Amino acid sequence: MAARALNICVGDFGVITEAVWNHMTPGPALAGGEVDFEIAPDAHYLIQHSIIQNFAYTLEAKLIGERVYDDPASYSYRKLDPAEVVTPPMARAQLAPFLARATLD
Repeated sequence: MAARALNICVGDFGVITEAVWNHMTPGPALAGGEVDFEIAPDAHYLIQHSIIQNFAYTLEAKLIGERVYDDPASYSYRKLDPAEVVTPPMARAQLAPFLARATLD
């Protein structure tokens, strides 16, 4: 899951973000949902949708609330080519050199 586009507004009231989110999901995870197309069980799909988040803070910068608005009309689905799919083991292997150098110092 990742933000494809992100706008941020900061003010005395708090922070508002507007984002287009992308999710990569296997076909079987969409089964039983509200999609209006035939799902290929061996395929992965890109789900894209818009979210607005409103984080309210006090004047002392203490978080006092969060409201999230997910636009159901913005959902789109695209079947991914197998070459576009990154599995968790693939990501782990690609990130391993970076994670090996990471420290908590």
